[in-house]
Amino acid sequence: MDVAILRPTEGPTSGSVVHTSGVHGVEGYAGSGIQCYILDQIRRSREEGRLAGIGKTLVLVHAVNPYGMVHYRRFNEENVDLNRNALEPQEFDYLVNERDPNVAGYVDLDAILNPREMTMPSLLYNAVILLARYGISRVKRAVVSAQYWKPSGLFYGGQKLQRSHQILTQVFADLKIFEENATIIDIHTGLGPSGVDTLITSDSDAFDFFSTLVKSRGPSDAPPVECVGADCSAAVGERGQSGFGADVVRGYDIVRGDASSFWTRKRQASTSDTFHGIFLPGVVSVTTALE
Repeated sequence: MDVAILRPTEGPTSGSVVHTSGVHGVEGYAGSGIQCYILDQIRRSREEGRLAGIGKTLVLVHAVNPYGMVHYRRFNEENVDLNRNALEPQEFDYLVNERDPNVAGYVDLDAILNPREMTMPSLLYNAVILLARYGISRVKRAVVSAQYWKPSGLFYGGQKLQRSHQILTQVFADLKIFEENATIIDIHTGLGPSGVDTLITSDSDAFDFFSTLVKSRGPSDAPPVECVGADCSAAVGERGQSGFGADVVRGYDIVRGDASSFWTRKRQASTSDTFHGIFLPGVVSVTTALE
């Protein structure tokens, strides 16, 4: 994991913008490209004398899950999905020891999701059986909700906080991220329409802010953007049309341990006045090339 910290050289500072990539390993290549672009734009602006002070500290966190990134995996070295692992000890205790392991139907699908034989024909056969028997909505809900009882299985959330989260939490504490105004943007790929940047937030204030920002965009050559509330209650597209992306987060209603919610709770436990945590799936069109 690499962390780059860029502080204003003059004038007062008023909080931070944090940009993280690679929580889901292989998805880090898209986030890394964005971070390289940001640094290049800062360099160009400085050389051309166009770098205006914005009063913010910029923190770029590269490869939160370095093992998954280098091995082209979503999961880490312990087969843990880090975006289902950002939990407190009492939450792990509940999910591991008390919650029904079949609450989202994962146990029903276990034999097909985790077959003993891992050949391409068997995988294709199992995929057809899954969709034909259960339907895509039920399968999606079962897998994205994760499971906390089978360490060797797909979408395993772990039974303790993983080292990547421990390191990142300490970095944020050292930088006092949770004690000041902050926006954390966590980059992912795979959700939302192809070619559309999708902003997902569970924070109502952040949703209102980013929805207004998206609707205020005029004609642009930039990729379209949508803003989606994590409860699927509303979605605002590039031109403000309602319902533009509500399907993006459908099926995620009982998901636990996502990094954005974890950081939001950390903020709520601090003295910070303003905090926006958003989950940014990034350039979704890159998904096919990455996975």
